[in-house]
Amino acid sequence: MSRVTRERRALPENLLRWMSKEERMRYGKGGLTAEEAVLKAERRSEGDDHDGFLNYCKLKGIARIHSRMDRRPTIEEGWPDFTCFYGGKTVFFEFKKTTKLSGKQEAIIGLLRELGFTVHVVYTLLEAIRLTKMEFNV
Repeated sequence: MSRVTRERRALPENLLRWMSKEERMRYGKGGLTAEEAVLKAERRSEGDDHDGFLNYCKLKGIARIHSRMDRRPTIEEGWPDFTCFYGGKTVFFEFKKTTKLSGKQEAIIGLLRELGFTVHVVYTLLEAIRLTKMEFNV
């Protein structure tokens, strides 16, 4: 069997659970468990929203701190994806697709709100842009 054929074949979930991650990687997308495939798709679409929002902030001159999705974060775990600064105001944005906030995210967002900061949990790029326009009058 050629390598190309092997990479395109999806293996049954019960077999994937018994294989090591290294073994499964040989099969490309076909070696992902259902859960891994869903998480990968969610990250990809959430990443697209991150890229779009980052470009919007650059276009509008909004200073920001952004936690990259393609590397391990160097900021505190649970910190919102974007910290935006404009006109003397700070607003936080956490992007989500279908997943819920983690316990650490809930704790940090709660603390930021207690301290008087605005934190938005957004589910689409358009929602983030609409809220940014409203918060910063841009």
